[in-house]
Amino acid sequence: MGLFWSVALVSSYFHLLKARIFGSKSTPVSTSSSPMIGSSRPICIITGATSGLGKATAFALAEKGFYVVLVGRSSQLLSETLKEIKSKNKDAQLKAFEADMSSFQSIFKFKNSLEQWLSDSELHPSIQILVNNAGIMATSSRPTIEGYDRMIATNYIGPFSLTKLLLPLLKNSSVPSRVVNVTSFTHHYAALRKFDKYSVTGVYFSTLNQYPCAQVYEYSKLCLLLFSYKLHRQLRLTDDSHHVSVIAADPGFAKTNIMRELPSYIASVVFLGFKVLGLLQSPDEGAESLVDAALAPPEISGAYYFGGKGRTIESSQLLRARICGSKFTPSACCIHSQSQISSSKPICVITGATSGLGKATAFALASKGFHVVIVGRSSESLSKTLKEMKSKNKDAQVKAFQVDMSSFQSIFKFKNSLEQWLSDSELHPSIQLLVNNAGIKTKLSELTIEGYDRMIATNYIGAFSLTKLLLPLLKNSSVPSRVVNVSSFTHLYAPLRKFDKDSVTGVYFSRLNPYPYAQAYEYSKLCLLLFSYELHRQLRLADDSQHVSVMLADPGITKTNIMHEYPSYVSTIAFLGFQILGLLQSPDEGAEAFVDAALAPPDISGAYYFGGKGRTIESSQVSKDPKLAKQLWETSCDLFNELHLTSSQISN
Repeated sequence: MGLFWSVALVSSYFHLLKARIFGSKSTPVSTSSSPMIGSSRPICIITGATSGLGKATAFALAEKGFYVVLVGRSSQLLSETLKEIKSKNKDAQLKAFEADMSSFQSIFKFKNSLEQWLSDSELHPSIQILVNNAGIMATSSRPTIEGYDRMIATNYIGPFSLTKLLLPLLKNSSVPSRVVNVTSFTHHYAALRKFDKYSVTGVYFSTLNQYPCAQVYEYSKLCLLLFSYKLHRQLRLTDDSHHVSVIAADPGFAKTNIMRELPSYIASVVFLGFKVLGLLQSPDEGAESLVDAALAPPEISGAYYFGGKGRTIESSQLLRARICGSKFTPSACCIHSQSQISSSKPICVITGATSGLGKATAFALASKGFHVVIVGRSSESLSKTLKEMKSKNKDAQVKAFQVDMSSFQSIFKFKNSLEQWLSDSELHPSIQLLVNNAGIKTKLSELTIEGYDRMIATNYIGAFSLTKLLLPLLKNSSVPSRVVNVSSFTHLYAPLRKFDKDSVTGVYFSRLNPYPYAQAYEYSKLCLLLFSYELHRQLRLADDSQHVSVMLADPGITKTNIMHEYPSYVSTIAFLGFQILGLLQSPDEGAEAFVDAALAPPDISGAYYFGGKGRTIESSQVSKDPKLAKQLWETSCDLFNELHLTSSQISN
């Protein structure tokens, strides 16, 4: 990585030297204050403005007289940066917005907040400069809510989406406006030259055995350059006056914190190597190219600024090819359009969400931007959980429903209430994620109203029934949707391999004396696994687009209250034993597998997530037996049809 990038950077400086020798002139850059828009300052938006190049650019453009809008992920860093600029430039006019450039929902929210601020501040409804600077270098694949690779989402899809959303404000400016896209010399080594949806979203990279972080970074910068030239051409076709110009800016190699995820010794060696070559710059030096691009004469567009002092070079020939831009842009536009359709938060339904793993998952997915529907038996616990989530995340959108997952009538009522709520709230009649987490471990046999064993009814029949009832809402989603079924490694020890009505309803277990509670629990988890794999197969047969995927998540040993019916000494000894073995986890740690399964790329289905950190394993052979799965499916469907008919009659 370091060697190739060094060669590319040296090559860029060679182009500068060649231009100087053969008499090419630097592009003139304005050194005066920026032009006023009426009586107010021109507005410049800078993403990734709380550190490194973005922060240095914010300081420089505030000094030049711009009203600088700082955009960053951390409210604390935004506040610190705002104070720092103010302390060094008391005349600076600044505004800060918190936005995650890897999330379209966050970008869409920022666009609305920006327009509202312009209106409230009685400013002209326009902006003059957009600097797409935000960028990351990740060492592992981390999918976004939309299922995209986070590095590509931040470095390319985010800037593309923000530019498309803010283009009307740029066009509405009374003076020439500009987009500055911060790219990199590393684009020369981008190995992938495909620009289909699978590649542009980064899903291709996330499916590789080893995440190629350098290749992903290079590809994201190639995409940003292609987009820049394509946008430049399209604007020229529709606007001969050069009202909105597009410029690429390459800072060279600046010492910032972008390599913070790499081992410290690697970053140190890379920085040392570039320093020895005389190519390592400070953020202020690297930002010169960004400022040059921002202040270049308005008639200049489609240029590639590099090396400061108003200097430009030619980027690689590939980027200049119109055909590449033409192939590339439709995929990006398709992604943007799909994201716009889903600009409201995706809806996630979580059962058993008032304690333990379900509660931890609800907190995690709310922080990821989901509109979380929490489902639980106790109205009091639901109310407490809702208040707790709101107190820790003021932006969380949460809705609570009281449901008994062992009762089909209660589940059927919930389905109707959910549909009514979606309608009353003017939300799209769909959901994007269903997490079947509710589970119990009872010591004694109890029968439900329908005459089923309560543990098996809660752990399996309830999950099967809810999935069947909500499948139309999942299929109706405008973006890929998913079912996550919470399983357990204990399924390995399920002795019963029969799936007739007596077995699946748990009546077989309830007749035994004493009640084999461990076997009943293991059997319920085996049923849930077999059902998951069969549902995955059937959806693939009916839907080649993999619109609805099915995942399994195993939290391992987690300290929750699932053993509350057992004598306290039993659970204490069990937890102590697992703690000594180093296997006992907190609910937050156990829930990592659930979040991994929920946020995995949309093309993945039928996977078994275990251990967090995006890791998957193979479940037992018996859990993947298609003959057993078919028997269970047929029995379960018969039960569902009976229950559905009865509940419909009661409802009517």
